[in-house]
Amino acid sequence: MIATPFILAGIALACFLAIPVLYYGNMMLVIALHIKPTEEQILGKYKATTDQGTATLVVNRDHTFTELVEPKTGSPQSISGTWKPSNIDSVGYSTQFFPYVGVLHDKFETYSYGNPVFEKNLLGHISIEEDPDWGIYFYKQ
Repeated sequence: MIATPFILAGIALACFLAIPVLYYGNMMLVIALHIKPTEEQILGKYKATTDQGTATLVVNRDHTFTELVEPKTGSPQSISGTWKPSNIDSVGYSTQFFPYVGVLHDKFETYSYGNPVFEKNLLGHISIEEDPDWGIYFYKQ
């Protein structure tokens, strides 16, 4: 087979398109699989489960929230406060919670504020990526 200019141009174009896909593929896959939910869609009840216990988060329409942490050892802890949309631009719905309980793989930690990001997958399920290194998410109930 003789390599015509048309074939060579096709090979060059394929390589030109393949390099960004290979390099940025993971980021493009994340963007493709997640849709930014609306404020209305993030309202509701979420639950996270870890080896240390469970946490239930209720996000209300009036920009208040409550969170109940139930550790396997120790007493349950309830926290409530306010939330607002954040200026962070991402594939999810960025928020700021005041105060906030971080749900980590080995502990629950209270902060003066937190920035959870609500994400919606292609099936419509909404979650909060809490401690992704350990696979901990709040899932909408």
